[in-house]
Amino acid sequence: MKTYRDLDVWQKAVELVLATHELAASYPDGGAALADLSRRAAIAVPARIAEGHARLNRKDYLRYLSMAKGAVAELETHLVLAARLHYVKPGNTKKAWALAQDVEGLLRQLMEAIERGI
Repeated sequence: MKTYRDLDVWQKAVELVLATHELAASYPDGGAALADLSRRAAIAVPARIAEGHARLNRKDYLRYLSMAKGAVAELETHLVLAARLHYVKPGNTKKAWALAQDVEGLLRQLMEAIERGI
């Protein structure tokens, strides 16, 4: 592994950012605050993965991956709210939700591997 950009989880997290931005762009004017929060949470995911990868020890790396995992949970909450507030049609959050689930699973796997010392 050469860089964080080689990590499947980082690549999938970048896809999540793009899907979130696309979805948030469709929110009505009254949803601007939630759109901004959603974008910020999504952007935090690959950023924390990259920052953690650049850290010099395993403990710091795990801490940043944990923050990325928290940002995924935050984004999932925003997606639920967007649907329940009728900012998007039912089902329009499916792509972002599926990507969030994939990223969360990959983060969990990476964290477990790091904890095992792999």
